[in-house]
Formats: sequence, C-alpha cells, structure tokens
Amino acid sequence: NMPRGVKSLQRLNPNIPIMDIFRKICLEKGLDPSRYEVRLTKQPQSTVDMSQTLSDYQANEITIRQCAGKIYLSTFLYLTSKP
Repeated sequence: NMPRGVKSLQRLNPNIPIMDIFRKICLEKGLDPSRYEVRLTKQPQSTVDMSQTLSDYQANEITIRQCAGKIYLSTFLYLTSKP
C-alpha cells in the first residue's frame, strides 16, 4: 500500500540486497529514504539488516513505512529468479 492506498508490485531477483530494493522504490516513488524504514511484512516488529537479501530472510514481501511508525507504504515484491 502506497500513500492513499495504492499498491506496488515488482518482480525482482531475490538475491538483491534489501538496501538496493529500498533505494529503487524510494527513487521511483519520490520518497525521501531518510524518512522511511523497511520491515518484513510477516515480522513487522523486527528490524531488517539492509545488507541482507530477501532470500536470506526467506521472504518475498516487505513493508516500507514512515520511521515514526505509521505505515504509509507497503510494497509487495513477487520474486522471480533470473536465469
């Protein structure tokens, strides 16, 4: 869910570091990365090591939320492995 309830779906290589995914989304959506943080959708209370990949977490979905805690953006990433 993006601001105003919009969703974003992207196909990515699951071995890309989460920081790279986060930067790409912020750039595409015009978000200030210093105002947002990444959480795993299935573990929203846990912090994410941005140098890790979605494969490292065995995840295929992340939530990007405003640092203050209110969720403004959820980005669902459906992954496909590149040959």
